[in-house]
Amino acid sequence: MREGASVDFETPNGRTPLVECAKHGSVEPLRFLMECGAKLNLVTKQKATAFDWALNSGQSRALRHLVSLMIILEYILYFCTVL
Repeated sequence: MREGASVDFETPNGRTPLVECAKHGSVEPLRFLMECGAKLNLVTKQKATAFDWALNSGQSRALRHLVSLMIILEYILYFCTVL
């Protein structure tokens, strides 16, 4: 990502790059965006997250990756609050 560029910018249709990758099943770019700090829980103008777009577009690989990330994040959040 270029210096100063937001990984969560919205395209004219109201979607983020992460949502576009999820919608089209582009797993490697999806991973890259997550490593750059893309927010998993952002909601588009269509009232859907990247998870919703992957699910509704039938992108099982992207969906599995997003679910794995959600589980990891929940695990981290749980143990950060316990300690």
